[in-house]
Amino acid sequence: MLVTEGVDTQDVLTTLRSSAFIKVGGFDERSAIELAARLQAAIKAGDPRDGVRITKSGMKFDRQIVAISLVNGARVLYSDDEGVEKFAAGCGLTVNRVADLPVPASQPDLPFEEQESGGADDRTRDQQ
Repeated sequence: MLVTEGVDTQDVLTTLRSSAFIKVGGFDERSAIELAARLQAAIKAGDPRDGVRITKSGMKFDRQIVAISLVNGARVLYSDDEGVEKFAAGCGLTVNRVADLPVPASQPDLPFEEQESGGADDRTRDQQ
């Protein structure tokens, strides 16, 4: 979410940090140990990238995100990144894409192209 064009990074971080349901975690010693163990197992299994077309550094970064989530007790991870999604699901985490999050009832309908094709916005409207 932070790399999306036009996003106010400070505003997003303030919102995330103030949520009782979301925790922003850092890469610490426990996370490094978790990452190493998971990466060793993947290398031993023969495919450290788990079939994801990704650079070695990208794979490590995505796995760091998953390791941080695991050591902080996460059950759900929100990401639109294919690598993060694949690695997290392989570790038993539920992965939700940001686009699949419900829109708050107070937010007005916005003119998205997906509305005509039965996309995520139609599902959101049906939930309201």
